[in-house]
Amino acid sequence: ACLVGSEMCIRDSCNTAHSVVLYMRLGFGLEQACHQAMNDIVSIVGEEVKVTMNLIAVNRDGRPFGVTTVPGRSYVWMTPDMQTPIEEPRVVIEPHQPPAGEI
Repeated sequence: ACLVGSEMCIRDSCNTAHSVVLYMRLGFGLEQACHQAMNDIVSIVGEEVKVTMNLIAVNRDGRPFGVTTVPGRSYVWMTPDMQTPIEEPRVVIEPHQPPAGEI
């Protein structure tokens, strides 16, 4: 079951990125678009399959946002004008959980 979910996430990674952009074009904010794209993966593989997925997306202002299905994960980002990188926690997404806020 894990292999099916992992294979689907690998094959679907391009579609997931496309989904985030599509949802943002439809007026979703970055966080909401990421939540919906992650929920799309769960709906494809089924809720009985434990999907491990990490996603980092960037809004039009260049601000990254990271989500995961695994608690305790973080991501690191840096812009050319920064002296040191920033490490931030990823937002944990449970299947079909609505976003808590918006970026």
